[in-house]
Amino acid sequence: MSLHDEHLQQALKQAPDSDLAPSDAVREKVFAHVESAMQPKSNRLARWFSDLGRIQLVGISSIATAVIVMLMVYPQAPDDAVWSGAEEADIALSDNVS
Repeated sequence: MSLHDEHLQQALKQAPDSDLAPSDAVREKVFAHVESAMQPKSNRLARWFSDLGRIQLVGISSIATAVIVMLMVYPQAPDDAVWSGAEEADIALSDNVS
């Protein structure tokens, strides 16, 4: 059912609040606003990525991968006490070898 249906038009005209109906100009402005809101908006980030070349995309993806791996590995790094003990053991081993 659309607004062009004759029965609906008559029912709307005979409704008790028919005098509150918006004018045709207001109706057209609302429809124009709805139409403009439904249009797809251009995404600047997507447009920026589409303008990049293949080499730039490879560079950006490798940097992103390195950052993700660093964020995954960093919390698993040993404490400073573990590293300081390892250095002393390496020094002791190197003294015995030479």
